[in-house]
Amino acid sequence: MSYEEQGDHHKHFIGDIPQKAIIIHEGRVLIVQDDKGMWQLPGGRLHEGETPIEGLQREIREELSVEVKVVSIFDTFVFVSVSGARHFLVIYSCELLGDIKDIQKQEDEIKGLRWIYADEIESFTMWTEYKEVIRKYFEKSKLIAENAPRW
Repeated sequence: MSYEEQGDHHKHFIGDIPQKAIIIHEGRVLIVQDDKGMWQLPGGRLHEGETPIEGLQREIREELSVEVKVVSIFDTFVFVSVSGARHFLVIYSCELLGDIKDIQKQEDEIKGLRWIYADEIESFTMWTEYKEVIRKYFEKSKLIAENAPRW
């Protein structure tokens, strides 16, 4: 249902703000598996008193024991979860600071992690919105590579 079809255009959005990271290594995107078996981008919810960048860096540190440099906002979207909660997701393009060997998943939050290529997206159980964001990232990366100057 579109925004226009919902009727009341004066209602304010009330929800939480999960922040997720697109972390790339050798042409692959890092995804993590939650305790329900769903795959997603690493990250979590913004806490009160944090800036968005501080919140994302904290979540990555807690989940994966590594530091990231937040480069830019890559995408945003809103979705309503099965519980009815509203979420405004902010997806950031990030650079891993350090080596991928330093990644250590927090066992109570992260059940698995994988580095995936574009053609592997469909083989993982994840929300459609995550698949679309990851596809969009790979498409944009391909366009940048194709249009890079050739010396």
